[in-house]
Amino acid sequence: MNDGNELERKGLNGKAVASIFLGILSIVMVIFPIAGAILGLVGVLLGMIGRSEVKLSGQEGKHLAILGVIFSLAGIVFSICWVVMPYMTFSSMISS
Repeated sequence: MNDGNELERKGLNGKAVASIFLGILSIVMVIFPIAGAILGLVGVLLGMIGRSEVKLSGQEGKHLAILGVIFSLAGIVFSICWVVMPYMTFSSMISS
């Protein structure tokens, strides 16, 4: 009899899929920097956890987890730039 765990181990890793979804969403949500950074952070964590689960259980989704981490990190960097760039621009205008 199949207890259900075998099917779960051989399918696509859900955390890897969630990671890539959150990574893309964090890039889109960069206009709200706090939301983009939080989504990116959760995406990075899920991507790392998903990647380790893929290694241990033999599931599919290795590349999705890696892309999820990359997209999530990009979302975090864009969110930081979205906040820092206007600050630098306006501070240089005031000092001139």
